[in-house]
Amino acid sequence: MTEFHEIEDKKLNVIIDGVEKECDVLFTYDADGLDVTYVGYTDGTVDENGIPNIYTSKHSILDPGKLEAITDPEEIALMKDVVAQIIEQYK
Repeated sequence: MTEFHEIEDKKLNVIIDGVEKECDVLFTYDADGLDVTYVGYTDGTVDENGIPNIYTSKHSILDPGKLEAITDPEEIALMKDVVAQIIEQYK
């Protein structure tokens, strides 16, 4: 079973567009059978519709301090579904 966990009051420093920003962690997501945790976060900016910009990355359970880009098409599709669920709360 896969599930995501909403996180409150957790911060994460990431580089977005070449600038280091402190972001709020929105959720973590552990997928069965994979040794990674996906992380959804926002830098507090919103798009033209007032919906928060949400970014996703992943990290290995072996190296949880290092975020990696999500490049696999299946992982991207998975994260799009999870982010869509979050965005629905803002509509």
